[in-house]
Amino acid sequence: MKTFVLAFLAFAATAVAAIIDDDDCVWSYSPLGCQPSALCEFNYNFGDLTLSQSCRVKSSVNYYPQQMHLAYAGTTAGTGMTVSWATYADVTDSSLWVGTSSSSLTLVSTTVKTVSYYSDDSYTMYHHHATVSGLTPHTKYYYKVGSKTQTTYQSDVS
Repeated sequence: MKTFVLAFLAFAATAVAAIIDDDDCVWSYSPLGCQPSALCEFNYNFGDLTLSQSCRVKSSVNYYPQQMHLAYAGTTAGTGMTVSWATYADVTDSSLWVGTSSSSLTLVSTTVKTVSYYSDDSYTMYHHHATVSGLTPHTKYYYKVGSKTQTTYQSDVS
């Protein structure tokens, strides 16, 4: 589980690969199933020779938050942060949850700005940006992002 301390963290690395395809899905015996489980599922096709070959990207992966990034926000150091993430589908109810423990996240009442910086014939990428303020410096915070109403389309707690 990834965490951050506002006093020391300037930015975060990518949480999920930018583009996932069937080659990124692999079979695991611990935990049992296709991994990463949030993005992959078991789907046998005739000709698959291994369990990993039967692991495929879920059709709903376009709604799943990817490329999560953190940045400081606010005039006083450590009192705010902006969380940004991308999806390959337009999630109209994008939201941010924040808390001081992984089990006590609360929905942040903030506007999530959604913009598309890139689009071509094969896909459009949507970038979501949410800023939270009123945080306490030198405090560890946990967060997740995604659809407010569809838990399937929410990130893991980071």
